[in-house]
Amino acid sequence: MRIFTEKKLEFRHPVTGETFATRLKDFTNAPEWIEKDPLFAWAVKEGSLIAVEPVPEVAVHAAPAEPKKSTGKRKAESKKEADAE
Repeated sequence: MRIFTEKKLEFRHPVTGETFATRLKDFTNAPEWIEKDPLFAWAVKEGSLIAVEPVPEVAVHAAPAEPKKSTGKRKAESKKEADAE
């Protein structure tokens, strides 16, 4: 789960006792189990934590178009300018 926190928070896993800490004003990937800690609900309600939905993967795009071939217009224009000087 991706979250944004306004404050430093420390969550504790209800079964294992494992902890997860956040930093001040930071986006981070958090384990799903933090939702089970009462601090999660309190922080969301207070506005200190925003759960960000994961961004869906973008479909693979078609191969890029082949590079355009030069028409030689710029060289011809540059040559004309050089001859004029």
